Amino acid sequence: MGSREMLSSVFHFPAGITIDSMDPSANELVMRIACDFSSMPCPECHQPSARIHSCYQRLVADLPCAGRNVILALTLRKFVCGTPTCPRKIFTERLPGLVESYARMTSRLIALMQAIGLVAGGQKGTRLVDRSGIATTPSTLLRHVMPLPAPPTRAVRVLGVDDFAWKKRFTYGTILVDLERRTIIDVLADRESATVEAWLHEHPAVELVIRDRGKDFSKAATLGAPQARASWWIVSIWSKISQRCSRRSLGTVVRKFVREKLLCLSWRRPQKSAPVRGPR
Repeated sequence: MGSREMLSSVFHFPAGITIDSMDPSANELVMRIACDFSSMPCPECHQPSARIHSCYQRLVADLPCAGRNVILALTLRKFVCGTPTCPRKIFTERLPGLVESYARMTSRLIALMQAIGLVAGGQKGTRLVDRSGIATTPSTLLRHVMPLPAPPTRAVRVLGVDDFAWKKRFTYGTILVDLERRTIIDVLADRESATVEAWLHEHPAVELVIRDRGKDFSKAATLGAPQARASWWIVSIWSKISQRCSRRSLGTVVRKFVREKLLCLSWRRPQKSAPVRGPR
């Protein structure tokens, strides 16, 4: 095994990718690589072609190495398709095991950023990858997470429905929460009763709907899930509690409200016994 093949195996490059040179610096490592296959199949007619039209350079970010950014300077070739009936006369060689077309990051770097973005989110994920030597932004991290397919949702028994503002006073949406698992399962584009009703028709396993006292959600719960029980008392309780919290602590208000309205519990403090005084 030659030195080029050994370096390619150390950095786990796919077969046929060789390293021509390496240019390390304090914060960056630039590797110039190329593909040594003599021919490439056309992406349209899938016929191999060995006739080279031209070459060009392409810069792609890769996984960091010892805290330094790794930049791959790819030397890609353009081939001439020899099939007369093929609509594509000139095509560029593909490197599917390393980088996709038009991508500015390798596939393995994108997979790492997707995993970090799912766990830590945008801001925290950016701080985490920055310590690893990956230069990125929160928007870039989230942009790589968005194409991932949504995980399959399990049957929902206890559903929480509430509205939120996409743009305050103008556009509102609906958020749906699985209250048993404490996870958000869907976000609807508006808060119309027909939209929520259609969603409930697609999920017949709902047994209890927790909502506010709005007419739209009440109508949607009645028509979309007639088998489910609708309840708004939790939101009503907390709205009353919040109204009483203007000047008193939350703990005091909750204890008083539970004592008066819900559980009829006594939160009386034990009375201190009067001190025994001796004879004068």
